Amino acid sequence: MVEFRQAALDRPPQVNIVEYKRGRPKPGRDEEFHVQLCAQALCLEEMLGVAIAAGAIYFGQTKRRVEVAFDQALRSKTENAVVQLRALIVGGKTPVVRFQAKCKKCSLFDLCLPKTARPRCTAMRHLSQAIQHDVDEGSEPSNNGPRL
Repeated sequence: MVEFRQAALDRPPQVNIVEYKRGRPKPGRDEEFHVQLCAQALCLEEMLGVAIAAGAIYFGQTKRRVEVAFDQALRSKTENAVVQLRALIVGGKTPVVRFQAKCKKCSLFDLCLPKTARPRCTAMRHLSQAIQHDVDEGSEPSNNGPRL
């Protein structure tokens, strides 16, 4: 969410950005949440031509806002993440993902397919296992793609 607060009529509005998370703060995940929020702020700064000094992350379970200052260290981390992402895109490489219990609740599970990225799980092996599963079940191999 983007908040616009008018401080004075002769000055541009102050822009504040708030990222909403359903759960609660998770130890060890602060940095990635802060980088995500800072990336959103950098985009808004460029789009609106304003400086955004800070933002907040609102956690639904605790009903609390955590303020995040966009200091130079966080901005540098965020810009470095952008450079790394661009390199992956230009190189046509998809980072290897590790399946974890939290993957089952992720909205991107069907796009990410973390179970197919297991070591030694080549596309050929994955398709062979899916076809073998169909044969073992006594049905014709389907044209609906592999089962995950």
